[in-house]
Amino acid sequence: MAEIEISTRLFLDDFRRLNLHLLYRNYAIKLLTGVGIFLMACVILLFFLTKMEQFSIGGFAIGFALAFLMPITSYISAKKNYNSNQRISEIMKYKFDDSEICIEGESFNSTLTWNKVHKVSESKDFILIWQSSQTVNAIPKRDFPTKELKAFAQIVHGISGLKSKLRI
Repeated sequence: MAEIEISTRLFLDDFRRLNLHLLYRNYAIKLLTGVGIFLMACVILLFFLTKMEQFSIGGFAIGFALAFLMPITSYISAKKNYNSNQRISEIMKYKFDDSEICIEGESFNSTLTWNKVHKVSESKDFILIWQSSQTVNAIPKRDFPTKELKAFAQIVHGISGLKSKLRI
């Protein structure tokens, strides 16, 4: 199979979107957000049903914290992490073939064999190559021309034993 080469760079906005996507992959976070929104809605509804006699600021604050504290924290810490780790913002060249992935950054080179890759998945904006359940290489889809994206999917689908959640 042919080799595919992609040149990419993660910008701060990409990194923030990626962090929020990875945060909301967890069902517990989705549940906490839902509970927080429900709690805020209940407090507001009770406020209007009791003809504006009492407002539970504590209940509203807890709901707000459950719904918005983690995404706000993730958003803010993404900027700190992006700025403190220069490798995140480097231009990276990926080379894919049916046996390995070569990643060349401005300050590093790395080669991964497909049999050691945990899984490959995608989001609306990214192709995610999981080295483990906690370590991911994210490639913005905008950097994949349509032809190369289809060829990448063929490579991934052709590797036996590799978990793939590609919708391509």
